[in-house]
Amino acid sequence: CLLGKLADAPGSSLFFPAAVAAKAGEADAEAQLSAPAPVHIAAVKKDASGWPLWLSSAAGDALQGWAPRSADAFQKLEKIGSGTYSNVYKAIEVETGAVVALKKVRVDGVGEAESARFMAREIALLRRLGEHDNVVRLHGLVTSRLATAPSLYLVFEYMDHDLTGLVSAATASGTRFTLPQVKCYMKQLLSGIEHCHNKGVLHRDIKSSNLLVSEDGILKIADFGLATHFDPDNPRPMTSQVITLWYRPPELMLGTTHYSVGVDLWSVGCVLAELLLGEPIFPGRTEVCPYDTRFT
Repeated sequence: CLLGKLADAPGSSLFFPAAVAAKAGEADAEAQLSAPAPVHIAAVKKDASGWPLWLSSAAGDALQGWAPRSADAFQKLEKIGSGTYSNVYKAIEVETGAVVALKKVRVDGVGEAESARFMAREIALLRRLGEHDNVVRLHGLVTSRLATAPSLYLVFEYMDHDLTGLVSAATASGTRFTLPQVKCYMKQLLSGIEHCHNKGVLHRDIKSSNLLVSEDGILKIADFGLATHFDPDNPRPMTSQVITLWYRPPELMLGTTHYSVGVDLWSVGCVLAELLLGEPIFPGRTEVCPYDTRFT
């Protein structure tokens, strides 16, 4: 997949839509990931392996064989994305000089147990997926030292662009992706989603901003925050409040709690249409608007 001039596209983001990333793009150059804890502030309680108890109690086997990375091992360069529960930073691993992406999730207040549970699930699913050419790889975890502001950083490989930014740049320049480019991206997307499903993982938030692209055109599926495990032989009810509205299939809009890989494949189809059209096929501010398009 030749990116050409799209490689310089403004608004590309990591894990988040371009519009959000643009607002969150203020520099944080040369800032250290975490400062040493002052002696008068209590350090976070840890288990025998060095993991904070709030995380090990929720994650359990998902942490097996891993040790927490040191906060001093990374240096932030800039903030490149933000969301309700997390921020994403471009950073450098000090020892190797490798560029990485750090997804920071703060765990505090009344939502501590729930936040820990969601993060534990995401970590477990990413480890279950292992290495695949078209799924973003989790390299490790960094935990904060302070009990007063516990946080967790997920260390990912860094990707240069996302499809939202590339589609927007193409549209702004009056061009569209060529059919060979579309086929190349879709082949990679389908390969990645097939791997997820074969491993028993539903992504539940496939959209162009969660599809990251390297400078040489490699596409990887990212952001497994809404993902869940599924077993087709033992179906169970699941929430219908998943998948971003523009990519959400009709059955979820109608409130079904029994679904499978089809919900991801609907979203994949929406991405295909977006690549061909240069814009989302089912835009809408509320659930009513996409209903009109889907059912009329």
